[in-house]
Amino acid sequence: MRDFFESAEEVRRAGETLEAKMPEADCEAARVLLADFMAVIEKYRDNPNTLISGNAYFSELAIYQIRLAHIARRQGQEADATRYEAEAIESCKKSGWSSCELSVLQRVVGEMNKSLRGKCF
Repeated sequence: MRDFFESAEEVRRAGETLEAKMPEADCEAARVLLADFMAVIEKYRDNPNTLISGNAYFSELAIYQIRLAHIARRQGQEADATRYEAEAIESCKKSGWSSCELSVLQRVVGEMNKSLRGKCF
């Protein structure tokens, strides 16, 4: 249980940092903040005794990839955006979500992005 509570606390702190710094972040800074958050998620990927493992890991990865696609598109990097979207669909399929259509992912993550209040979102 210790691994579970430690991972939950670290993920919570990383999420709070992301939300606190995002309002002032331009698109490049937003990309860095998201990468920092994902580094915490990646840390627990293969430990089944943690908050983020298995399906939860792939859910977070799909969200991250959709956010990267949004940033890439805002920066005029259409090829990168398309690649991130394709990766997000594949991650979603591994997450156990019932619908992994791009439009569904974009809508769900778009709603989540409203809480980030960043310059790039």
